[in-house]
Amino acid sequence: MNALIICSNPKINTALCTQLKKYYHFHYIFTDGKELSLKISDVNFADIIFLSVCKEENNHWLLEQIRHSGSVIFLIGDDEKHAVLTYQYRFDGFIHVNHFDKDIEFCMENFALLSRRKKQLFAETFGRFNVFADQMVVNFHSAKSKELLALCIDRQGEEITIAEAVDILWPHRCYDDKVKSLYRKSVMMLKRTFKDIGVPDAFVTMRGSCCIRKDKFECDYFRFCENIAEHFHLFNDEYMFEYTWAEKTLVNLQEIKSNYLLKLQAAKSATSTSLNLI
Repeated sequence: MNALIICSNPKINTALCTQLKKYYHFHYIFTDGKELSLKISDVNFADIIFLSVCKEENNHWLLEQIRHSGSVIFLIGDDEKHAVLTYQYRFDGFIHVNHFDKDIEFCMENFALLSRRKKQLFAETFGRFNVFADQMVVNFHSAKSKELLALCIDRQGEEITIAEAVDILWPHRCYDDKVKSLYRKSVMMLKRTFKDIGVPDAFVTMRGSCCIRKDKFECDYFRFCENIAEHFHLFNDEYMFEYTWAEKTLVNLQEIKSNYLLKLQAAKSATSTSLNLI
């Protein structure tokens, strides 16, 4: 999991990391807040954010940027003015800097509950492309927003630039402001879709690009690529057949399947030869 810690006090950071190790294996990202505008992708990919609103901090302008991100925990000190301000925003807990042990335990229990309540997403790619949230089909606001998500799934979490997306989704259009507006509209609709189904962090946008958070999805395509021996049966020689651009991936999948079958046949022949020699 990714933990973003926005705090310029090294003592607080050290104490926080020491306590968090007791609960989860986190990858830590630190920033003092001033650098956050340069690391907006860190906000998008954070599962949990710790934001210091202690007396010496001046990070309140960040609240608007992170309020719709992962679970947000506020690190507060004795300044009541700073603590009260945070009530105006979305939050999942408070940790008082003088009561780390007790407050972190409570916050981590809440975090575990929130994590379990998140909807399970499954992307079906072998055949026609569909997405399910808790086994219910997700309805998209437009065909192009659904196709953009399909492209993000095809890239398995890698970033897709505006130019790449436009070239694939609108192949016969010039790359101008009008087609870029169509892209932005599809992105907006896709973000609305995930917000509507209660998983706003599954689709991520950066300056000039977008992607999915692969860890938020179960997917037949992902399973097949990661462990063909276990999930060989899933692939039926069809892959998102409604999209012509998916044919390239289909060819790759068929090649992977053929190579695997050849290896199985070779292993079977080697076994038969060994038995004949005995």
